[in-house]
Amino acid sequence: MSYQQHIQNAKALIYGDSSLQAAGVIFQRVKKEAGEVYKDKSLSNTGIIQKQNEIRKQGAVEVAKIIQAAKSEVGKELDAAEKSARAAIDQTAAKPADEVIRDFTERYDTLKTELFVFSDRSSAGKMLDLMRETDDPYLARLILDDLAAIGPALNGHVTDGMLVRAAYDGLRRIAETDSRAQAREALETVERLRNMPPVNSMITLGLTSALGDQYQNILYDYETLLDEAGA
Repeated sequence: MSYQQHIQNAKALIYGDSSLQAAGVIFQRVKKEAGEVYKDKSLSNTGIIQKQNEIRKQGAVEVAKIIQAAKSEVGKELDAAEKSARAAIDQTAAKPADEVIRDFTERYDTLKTELFVFSDRSSAGKMLDLMRETDDPYLARLILDDLAAIGPALNGHVTDGMLVRAAYDGLRRIAETDSRAQAREALETVERLRNMPPVNSMITLGLTSALGDQYQNILYDYETLLDEAGA
């Protein structure tokens, strides 16, 4: 399954109605039971409040479990999406024809030798020209992987360091294929989704009306309530 599909699955869990419907059943039950307790003539006012609080807390624990389960499922989808996206980023660009690679390598090795042996502005300029002319992702990656070696020599003989920077940035854009760029965007989406509540945020309306303001925070921190309840 692609990282795009895993992200869509995570979004369906986060924005979908399944968790909202499950919580809705709990909210309705809590309201009904709390209303029945209010009518119980055998309870004092303090007893009514205590009983209603118990009902609401139990309901909150059940909703917290729904959020916990959703968090787990969303996490699995996002973990799979991240793994797939990183694999896409690490994937080597498609090789050009052998003849193209041979011609490029011969030219690059010659210019590299000239740069180190003759070490003058002319040889540095020729290397910069090659960097600017390279428009194949695979070949651009070959230069980038070797830039730590040739970089100091280039900078030593190019008056304007921004020319080297511009050539470097151009190579990076070429090496960053469309598929890699999309995969990087996917990683940003994964990170954003990880920081969101794992369920439909409309649940907060029910938390307020059925359970009370004190339970609003379980959308972001369900673990504390579950730990307190021993659930």
